[in-house]
Amino acid sequence: MIRINKAKQKLKKGEVIFGTAISLHDPSIAEIMGYSGFDFVFIDNEHVSVDRLQLTNIIRAAEISDTAAIVRVKAGNADEILQMLDMGAMGIQVPNVNTAEQAEAVARAARYTPLGNRGLGTTNRSLGYGHMDRFEYFNMANENILTIVQCESVESVSNLKQIASVKEIDAVFIGAMDLSQSIGPEAAGRRNHPEVVRMFDESVQMLVEMGHNPGAAVGSVEEAKEMIERGVKYIVISGDIAMLNQASLKICEGMKKLNHWGNKKP
Repeated sequence: MIRINKAKQKLKKGEVIFGTAISLHDPSIAEIMGYSGFDFVFIDNEHVSVDRLQLTNIIRAAEISDTAAIVRVKAGNADEILQMLDMGAMGIQVPNVNTAEQAEAVARAARYTPLGNRGLGTTNRSLGYGHMDRFEYFNMANENILTIVQCESVESVSNLKQIASVKEIDAVFIGAMDLSQSIGPEAAGRRNHPEVVRMFDESVQMLVEMGHNPGAAVGSVEEAKEMIERGVKYIVISGDIAMLNQASLKICEGMKKLNHWGNKKP
């Protein structure tokens, strides 16, 4: 059932919010991340295919710790956005938004009238299967759903000011990796390529000057500190797979050293 979105409240106050990416399908992961203190979990349904039941259970798990579940949808079509929100997601993140017209369509699909044209359902999970007053829900949803668009191409960078000017877009996430590919093969996959760095930095600066909320993905607290100093407000840091890799490698490396020491002959 819809509730106050604490992550959105913080963002509206100008505070930084941070979350981590969820790619694995066990709902316990989202539950653990929520108890750890993340403002939101970023459920990837673009690069990772998650069936509807699994996705619903991941959203449920996030709710247990009152963590906002934000789903990155496969595409920005209204049907996809509608289904994620009706399942109970507290936000959506839409990839490959290249124009103001696309951003406007996303914003409208995520809001009920008079702010948008989201389809009216009255017995969905988001309304407690009909146990919540529909009119209260419509108002609360319009106030609490987070709507994030991804700017990740040369075209979207050139249209960034118009995209960020669309009402009801809460943050603009600058996707550096896809941006690198859009620039050309010489930059593809190279986050530190000079042209990628230039476009990324200029995009963040423009959003800050507009009073908007730039978003970015980082791999460490140190990177997050740098982004915050630049004015980034919406941060996706690491993810379940990356954390599992890092923790397991660290433990195994330590145990191999310990085993080598323990196997020494006296």
